[in-house]
Amino acid sequence: MSDWWAARIRTLATLVVLAVVVLVSVAWGWGRLTAPLPEEAEDTGAVCVDTEMQSGDELRAGTITVSVLNGSGRAGLASRTLSDLVGQGFGEGTSANVPEGVDVAVTEVWAAEKTPAVRFLRGYLQGKSRFRQVADPAYPGLTVVVSERFKGVGKGRESLPVKKAFTVCAPAQLAP
Repeated sequence: MSDWWAARIRTLATLVVLAVVVLVSVAWGWGRLTAPLPEEAEDTGAVCVDTEMQSGDELRAGTITVSVLNGSGRAGLASRTLSDLVGQGFGEGTSANVPEGVDVAVTEVWAAEKTPAVRFLRGYLQGKSRFRQVADPAYPGLTVVVSERFKGVGKGRESLPVKKAFTVCAPAQLAP
């Protein structure tokens, strides 16, 4: 074979290989273009999820979601208090003003029932606080209602051993 034929065969082989690469690329691209979009994870919008604490578990700030309502005349107190509680490790709920017509003389923790989580949270609230049973809490997790007398957030216990099973609204990212 002459050099002329060898050059022609190399050129032809190169063109065939390039044509195959282009066809494979077009087929792959078309498949990607027409494939259904990946499904996004369903966002339930839940800030917290009811989680069962069992006897022998350790209750920690990170397993409790907290919302804060401002029942004082001090602007921004709820958001500052929520930020302080999140800084102590609690899960972040919401902050807002108390509903109209609600008066609080001392800081309160609102929940459907008095659980060890309520006692644990109250340990972080400086000054006097009390529990108020609210049949259907409208805010995620435990709700702290700060009053005019609220002194701030302090350092509470690191953990509390659970002696009797109860349910706590844990931050959604912790839920299984």
